[in-house]
Amino acid sequence: MNDTASAPRQRSLWRRAVIGAAAAGVLLAGGTGTAAADPPPSSVLITQEDLPSGYVLFDSALLEPPDDAEGDAEIPDVDLPMEDMTVNPPECGAVSPGEQTNPATSLLTGGWAMEPDTGNLRMLSIVVGEGSANVSETQQLLEQCSTVTISALGITSTARTSAYQPPASSADESVGLAVTTTDGDGNRTATVMLIARVGQHNVVASLTDTESGEVDQLSDLEEFEQTFAAQVHRVKELG
Repeated sequence: MNDTASAPRQRSLWRRAVIGAAAAGVLLAGGTGTAAADPPPSSVLITQEDLPSGYVLFDSALLEPPDDAEGDAEIPDVDLPMEDMTVNPPECGAVSPGEQTNPATSLLTGGWAMEPDTGNLRMLSIVVGEGSANVSETQQLLEQCSTVTISALGITSTARTSAYQPPASSADESVGLAVTTTDGDGNRTATVMLIARVGQHNVVASLTDTESGEVDQLSDLEEFEQTFAAQVHRVKELG
């Protein structure tokens, strides 16, 4: 990795990326999905070739924050226990679409990239697992929780959520959310989350950029949509 960005800045950017993704519900650990006997086979997950150019593939694992990446890439270790996160209004933490898969039997994968000149961090994450068929209930999230505050990792942020048109895919049903998260220092992080129902599985994908304050300025947005469609297709064919 190019070391243009200092280690403290890398850790700060990583924390902002994690909180931005958590604001969209992707990395929440507590789940309400139906339990499955086993996680889906790892063969259903995307590969390095499915990621946008320049991204490094995470090692796939059960739903946990990624601790390492392939090759020589290093990711700062930033855990986000649910007990250390406060959401206001409290009921908005309960309807998060990120809780639509069972964390004990869901697989996490994705990739990350950092701009060598600016240190800008981009994180793409995907969760695949058997879950409840309530994808359409994200409309409830939009109506009740369009603006929430999230306190985690010593940072209090405001997340504003709106509808986002999901790309065409082979999913049985899909929805999208656009989330802009602003912390107390005025730093803005943009996240797009896409959720799909594919048979008995749910696919939850997010793209977070620590420098794009608006969703329409997100880097690699078109490529992210292609990655999401590829993941849905793999689940449809192999899940």
